[in-house]
Amino acid sequence: MNKQTLEQAADWFDQQDSLEGAQATEFKHWLATPENADAYRKISQLMQSAEVNAALNNNLTSTISTETHEKDPSQNKGKSKVFSFYQFNPINIAASLLCIAFITSFFIFQQNTTNDSSSLAAVPKPIYQQQFQAPVGSRSSQVLQDGTQVHLNADSQLEVQQTSTSRYAQMTHGQIYFDVAKDKTRPFVIDVGEVQIRVLGTAFDVDHTNARTLISVYEGRVQINADDVFTLVKGEQLIVENGRGSKVTFKQLAMLPAWRSGWLEVEQQPLQDVVAHMQRYIEKPVEIVTQDLLNRKISGRFPLDKAEQSLALIASAHQFTVTYEANKILLSK
Repeated sequence: MNKQTLEQAADWFDQQDSLEGAQATEFKHWLATPENADAYRKISQLMQSAEVNAALNNNLTSTISTETHEKDPSQNKGKSKVFSFYQFNPINIAASLLCIAFITSFFIFQQNTTNDSSSLAAVPKPIYQQQFQAPVGSRSSQVLQDGTQVHLNADSQLEVQQTSTSRYAQMTHGQIYFDVAKDKTRPFVIDVGEVQIRVLGTAFDVDHTNARTLISVYEGRVQINADDVFTLVKGEQLIVENGRGSKVTFKQLAMLPAWRSGWLEVEQQPLQDVVAHMQRYIEKPVEIVTQDLLNRKISGRFPLDKAEQSLALIASAHQFTVTYEANKILLSK
């Protein structure tokens, strides 16, 4: 990833809250390039780290103080300086450019020192960092330091890092319902493979299965970076499959996802997706042997805590066979 792309990504990140009209369209076109999208995700993630925020604030404060003092030292006595990137004067433009230069330089430095233990030892540790995991067959609920509630479906994992200036989480697999505590100064960023979710305070569900991620919004507003930038509101869903996002038509969602109360509700879903959800409650791997069964459409409401019995019921209704072997379960005609 070259320095020019990183600088462009940092520039867009600096303007993200003020984009509109033609500029917003230009940003979407720029983001459509995979390398650009990757650079933007990395810059966004990097800006959540405490050490960058601290160092950046120090540099910006130094720049503003120096410029103001040189202009008229007498004006600084007893007055506080309020700074905004959106005040277009030479001092602020200089500070904004310093911000972009600092971000890209820090990122390049970080890339070059990944394997340098002495450098890593100098990086401040986050205030709060923890890993949560719900085992196969069991759901789990946790409350984070900021008051955010996370509800993990079976066989799900989440790594959380929060500081006084940032909130970040990485979801490696599974399904998690987030009820994010409101904090306008610290956006909550969730990294899910090729998908990055950014919220200030809302409730939504993330179902990450294989190469497919489904985001469903139950309260508030959610911003999602995938192959494009999407904004979802209550009742909307986004499917990201093979790196491409597609909005689902607005629908009336229940108060909570069905799995929160131990049920799997499906309507004309492929059997392979149904099996993927039930697999979270079955220890042995389930394999669909007959290819014709992969996309067999399934509808119904099934108890997850009795997933194997539910699988047998589906097999009976759709006339295929469930074979139990020592180390796996096979589905075939």
